[in-house]
Amino acid sequence: KVANCIDLKKHIPGISGSKGYDVIGPAGAQGNEAMDALQRVADVVAARQPGPLMMTPGANDAIWRVTDDADTDGDPDADAILQAAGVPVSTTAKKYAAPHYNDPNASNPQTQALGASGPLPAPAAPIEGVLPSTTTTSLLGDLRVWPRLVRTGARRAVFAAQFNVTGADNQVSLLLTRKRHGRTVTVAHSAPQPVTVGVGLLTVTARRLPPGLYTLVVHGAGGQQLRAGITVTRAPRKSKLRKRNTT
Repeated sequence: KVANCIDLKKHIPGISGSKGYDVIGPAGAQGNEAMDALQRVADVVAARQPGPLMMTPGANDAIWRVTDDADTDGDPDADAILQAAGVPVSTTAKKYAAPHYNDPNASNPQTQALGASGPLPAPAAPIEGVLPSTTTTSLLGDLRVWPRLVRTGARRAVFAAQFNVTGADNQVSLLLTRKRHGRTVTVAHSAPQPVTVGVGLLTVTARRLPPGLYTLVVHGAGGQQLRAGITVTRAPRKSKLRKRNTT
């Protein structure tokens, strides 16, 4: 399974406590034009997935065209997905003003937050008379990053980092850096996000990355850092076949 973001302006929530994922069901079952269009786009994205656990090129740009009325800026993969789904590529031709669901099933006791390994148990109710923990030290660890290999040519690349938070809550941001002329330069960064004890997830979006070696840095309060390498390679050139004249 591969998940795609359906809200351009929000980051991936943490998957502990009240900040877990909540499932609203198929987009096409929500009963409005925007979600019907999103369902068609999602079906095309799934059909074009290049392999297990691999992102479909242009998927998020095509999705954000519907959910956020964001232009694809001529991304050929995204435009092809939209055309196959019967969605106008141009936002001037059609705006969907799609609804954005915030904790849609909070009142339904049958729903659960989802973690990387499956449903998460509901947080335990506080015990009356027991004081909260006085632990103030927050530790970050167990970093997992994807994708680790990116090809040039994409209008934007979205990197995700999953990590553990122990001891106490933290304020964390995600940076993409590279070495340039002997100096470390930040090429993209996310806004600091509060993460609770448990598993944290953050994303950062970078635009038109040149080939080279990069570092994805999880930066926590108090200077704590986790690092993972990212490689950007050149996209393979398309071979040109020459036609031979025969007489």
